[in-house]
Amino acid sequence: MVEFDAFQKSKEFWLNTAPELLIEALSRKSLFFDLIIIDEGQDFVCYNWWNAIEEMLHKDGSWFIFYDPKQLLFDRERESESFRFPFEGPNLILSYDLRNSRNIFREIKKAFNTECQCHSEIPDGQNVVFRQYEKPSEQKKIIEGILNKLLSEKINMSQIVLLGTHSLKENSRSSIKAGDFLGKYKVVPYDFKYQADTIRISNSWNFKGLESDIVIIFDIEDSAIDQKMLYVSMSRAKLLLILLHGKAFKPWNFEK
Repeated sequence: MVEFDAFQKSKEFWLNTAPELLIEALSRKSLFFDLIIIDEGQDFVCYNWWNAIEEMLHKDGSWFIFYDPKQLLFDRERESESFRFPFEGPNLILSYDLRNSRNIFREIKKAFNTECQCHSEIPDGQNVVFRQYEKPSEQKKIIEGILNKLLSEKINMSQIVLLGTHSLKENSRSSIKAGDFLGKYKVVPYDFKYQADTIRISNSWNFKGLESDIVIIFDIEDSAIDQKMLYVSMSRAKLLLILLHGKAFKPWNFEK
């Protein structure tokens, strides 16, 4: 997966070169499908991908595109443009949130004024937890305390993911990075297969489209935080959501 800063540095490749390479490959060996389903369509809509994808569709084939404009994290320069899809068809609204517990759903709706509803069979879950830090360096100790509490409640570490608000590279501003230790647990990049005695870490750009029972978001410094990034992070949590934030962060009074 490509982080936002990496995307910015290789924008020309992802916008133009990559789809051109796909068209070139298809010219050498045809590949056709009766149905193409595209997830995260809001990301494709800003890219020059549609001609390449159409090359793989049979003449009488069909498309299904799932998209959420609130999750447009890439190519922000074009986010004000109208969504343009390769065909005209019915726009079906998915009305129910089936991932988040009722309390997480309520907090997301309060923060971002989402239009969907919480399904009647979704459990309440625990209240969203806000933990304030004075200095970013304090977050490791705070998270260690949170992990100890969750473990005492018989929560498995494989159910927990840390999500940062910055790039996770070594020279980034992230307060926690892969290779750090939180107590005896080594911080490792997110992978579907859990390794014993580790805590997995990711960020919004890399974790988009995924989910975890418990999500701990850290490095929320102030109310100037990117709203789409925070929306994606918060909506990854199924059962428990914990936000670590600085004193300048005022939920949900975002700075424009």
